[in-house]
Amino acid sequence: MLLPTLLSLASLTYSFLVLAPSARASWIPNEQTVLGATADEPAEHVGNSQRTSFPTFQTDPYSSRVFNSMWGLLRNHHQAYHPQGRSVVPGIVPRGTLLYHGRSAAGPDRRPEGTDWFAFDAELSYGFARMGRDVDGGAGAMWTYRVTEDLKIVYWDGWSALKWREGVLELQDRFLGINDSERPWPRPPNWPGGGGGPKPGPPSLLGRRKVTGTPGGPPSDVLRAVKLCEWGAEFGIDGYVREEEIFELIMCDMNRKTEVVSAVNITAPVSQPPVAVSQMSYAFTLAESWHITVADTRIRLAPAHAVSTYDPKYTSLARDVRDQSVFKQRIVGIMSEPDVEELRSELRDAVERWNEGTASGVDWSSLHDAATDRFASRFLQLRTALERREPGNDAAIRNFVAATTYGVLMTFTDARLLAAPVDEASKQLHRRLLADTNGLCSKAFTGGLDGLVLSEQEQRIKSAFETVMSHACQLSVDLFAGAVDGSGSLADWEERITGLMEWMAWPVWHRWERQCAWDEVRKMHDLQDDGPPRLECIGTDGKVRDYFVS
Repeated sequence: MLLPTLLSLASLTYSFLVLAPSARASWIPNEQTVLGATADEPAEHVGNSQRTSFPTFQTDPYSSRVFNSMWGLLRNHHQAYHPQGRSVVPGIVPRGTLLYHGRSAAGPDRRPEGTDWFAFDAELSYGFARMGRDVDGGAGAMWTYRVTEDLKIVYWDGWSALKWREGVLELQDRFLGINDSERPWPRPPNWPGGGGGPKPGPPSLLGRRKVTGTPGGPPSDVLRAVKLCEWGAEFGIDGYVREEEIFELIMCDMNRKTEVVSAVNITAPVSQPPVAVSQMSYAFTLAESWHITVADTRIRLAPAHAVSTYDPKYTSLARDVRDQSVFKQRIVGIMSEPDVEELRSELRDAVERWNEGTASGVDWSSLHDAATDRFASRFLQLRTALERREPGNDAAIRNFVAATTYGVLMTFTDARLLAAPVDEASKQLHRRLLADTNGLCSKAFTGGLDGLVLSEQEQRIKSAFETVMSHACQLSVDLFAGAVDGSGSLADWEERITGLMEWMAWPVWHRWERQCAWDEVRKMHDLQDDGPPRLECIGTDGKVRDYFVS
């Protein structure tokens, strides 16, 4: 079969499939975990750099989770589908970055000091400045700061600052030694700092926030800030990045490595608020949308030192990773004390190595982006084509499968594979060439890294990455070969790609075909029910005009 003819037929096939009136809007894989090895006998350790063969994905629920957490760093879309964060990553906020702080009942003359919160987007801070003004009539102030020297930060992934969803703060609490039996919290003494890092004083918060939590309720987030800054002082950590729909920064010392750009009174008349102020809820939602699928580049992470509790070495969590949806995985009551100590030890080692500048230099984020770009849309198209097939169009479907998989494999595929084998000799040649194609595809991104000295974290990332790529490439090779030589069942292909995509669980496949209108903005709305978020189109009036739950 000539390749131009194959591609032309595939293009017509795809147009037919996309425009078919009976077709579904899109294929959305269900979020589920593929059952595999037991927690006592986990599949091969994803951090083992010596492994030369890959487990079948049914016995390895860990590699895809590690892959996804690395791809999803600082992307709101990923955090919404993996709210129970499992990764902790050091990084920097670079010099020149603008940070914002809103405060009610303070006025612009009372400069914040000590430990407090910054927002990366002014819209979030504005909400806090207005909050107290609306309640007690105090003067709301907006402060804009500029970073004067790179800030050393640690990022907790997931919706790690969300206060109303159970489980999202548990990894932090276990790491910090916060547990239910300690509530309500006593106010901790001023901590002295230490090491070469910032020496924060007590959280100033102008006396308006309490360190103590509500008796019988969740702990105060101020206590988390206190304990996090206390832990990080030894390593020179300036703050902690978390997400509550918008990224925020716990700053251990507001006035270290920063300068004030402006401080303004934002108090508006309550009796007759200006039109501009009435639109601020929409502005907040707009700011949320900026990093749904695009990572926030104002925060520069070091994935080479990313600690992930998806690693099955955290044995007490391994069964939960295997058996539970990502929306229902928990830490409290499951994570053992030895695993908590292992987390503390690994994070300490990772931050120390990061401070020393010890890393391979591999851009892991770019590798994950490139791999996802290469496979994500093609796999979705393949699954959709196979799902929508109708009696009588099998030949067109096979042409489309052949062309689409060839797009993945073309740089590794010998031209002799484009024609179906006609005798035993050509069949043997095909088998050898297909094996070569699969091997080249599986190690294309990481084959040149085998001679590098990798940290424990990089070994974990590399092994998980190669496991995911091996399954993606093997399926692509099998479908390509079957489409070219006419073997294989379309139903079997659909089953295989469905199973693999459910295991891979890439958040980019959770999609809503509807595009929000020019006067609408997309929002990832947490439903607070241990399930996926609701995708909404919000109008400039702040009202939900349409929504979709994947």
